[in-house]
Amino acid sequence: ANTFTWDLRYPGANVIPGAVFQGQAGGPLAAPGHYRVDLTVGGRTYSQPFDLVKDPRLTYTDADLEEQFQFMKKVSDRLEQTMATVRRIRDLRKHAEDLVAQTKKDGRDPAALDRALKALNDVLYPIEERLVQFRARAGQDLLNYPTGIDSKLSRLLDFASMADAPPTEGAKELYGRLSEGVLARVVQVDQVEKTQYDALLKLAGSPR
Repeated sequence: ANTFTWDLRYPGANVIPGAVFQGQAGGPLAAPGHYRVDLTVGGRTYSQPFDLVKDPRLTYTDADLEEQFQFMKKVSDRLEQTMATVRRIRDLRKHAEDLVAQTKKDGRDPAALDRALKALNDVLYPIEERLVQFRARAGQDLLNYPTGIDSKLSRLLDFASMADAPPTEGAKELYGRLSEGVLARVVQVDQVEKTQYDALLKLAGSPR
């Protein structure tokens, strides 16, 4: 009466709602190996081991497919970090905007607050746009605006999963460049939080 079908994929990246990017954010395909399924009913757990085996027509080894899985997991995790960094940027911006609006009501210098908020956004928006294309509302918009790192990572996931095979050297090189791009933006956000964001907080008389 009840059936569960596993598509052999691990969970994908937690994508920001409404984000428009090329490719898919699906999780990596499980590699051949030993697994276990657990079923909990009425407070009792029933377990059953099983083996996941590769297509016998493949010439690649189980180790090759494990390498593919580990590579796709890294790409998916980096896409997750990309989305998390964008959430952090938006949280900083939202908090700053709310704080400025409230502080203006309290009689603080509105012109100085507006300048501080603009200085913050002037550095946050370019960082965010490199990670995701926030101007895009539909896939066609990516023809008019540059794609973010999120599109490149998701497309890399697509290409890496098109065949049961280990990643190519080109795919590894591309991942390295994209990974460096994400990590560099994380550092930039750290710096912005310590400078422009902190300056706005002090101007508004708000503790950290």
